[in-house]
Amino acid sequence: GRGEAESWLQIAAVQLHQQEYSAAENAYRSALRLAETLPDPVTTGMAWDGLGALYTARDDLPKAQDAYQRALRLWYDSSALAQAIDTLRHLSDLYRAQETFDEAEKALQEALAIAQKLDDSGQQQRLLEQSAQLHQAMALHSYREELTIWRALADQAQEGATLHNIGLILQEMGELDEAHATFTEEILLWRALRQQAKAAEAHY
Repeated sequence: GRGEAESWLQIAAVQLHQQEYSAAENAYRSALRLAETLPDPVTTGMAWDGLGALYTARDDLPKAQDAYQRALRLWYDSSALAQAIDTLRHLSDLYRAQETFDEAEKALQEALAIAQKLDDSGQQQRLLEQSAQLHQAMALHSYREELTIWRALADQAQEGATLHNIGLILQEMGELDEAHATFTEEILLWRALRQQAKAAEAHY
């Protein structure tokens, strides 16, 4: 019954945390079979949401996306809107990892609309923070694309400026080692440019 299905969900969550992925998948599937037999759409949705997290951890993103979307349909069908917010947040992170930023933004906006409808200020705050992180990731992606162009054009001044912007975003994101490496790369580039300028002056 429902109690057994919920127990399987708890076991699966522990196994997922311990990175015992095969065992966790079996446990989620056991919960799923029991919940679908009842039927219990909320427990079924929780099992699909858990499978989404499992497939994300395994880096099987297409399967993760399918699992989250199945969970989301169940939440909407059973009017379990609070659960829908969490699944939409997970989907947004998944889209962000795949660099499909428009879909990531859309999922967050959908979740925010639900949180506002439910007057859930805690979720609204979390969603706004997640949205800010998404915009940082979008800016980082854009600057990295710019960097490739400047390097292809051998425009070192623009390359240096773009490296600086990348370093600032990485610093904001808390990626301090990567930010340090980027700023160091920028400094070496400016030094090389100064040496080139001095060499040119000496030549003339």
